[in-house]
Amino acid sequence: GKLALEQNIAAGVLDDEMAIAAASLVGAGQAHLFEGWPQPGMHDDDKRRLMTQVMSLNEAYPGGVKEYVKRARELLLRTKHGVSDFGDMA
Repeated sequence: GKLALEQNIAAGVLDDEMAIAAASLVGAGQAHLFEGWPQPGMHDDDKRRLMTQVMSLNEAYPGGVKEYVKRARELLLRTKHGVSDFGDMA
């Protein structure tokens, strides 16, 4: 995953801001999202669209992607163990 990402960054598929957004995903333990990324020159618009969405999430969600992933993992664990934030309302 990380190698495919690095190849696309080196080829200029992603601009600097998009590369930073991609690094935020990797830093949040989401490097698997880049596994199977096509080589540079293939589906580049899709890659840039994904990174634009990640950049929007980083701006809109308090703490950015890293906090979003952390919160999602916490909620999944709580659900797995039958813990609900809604008590009897769920």
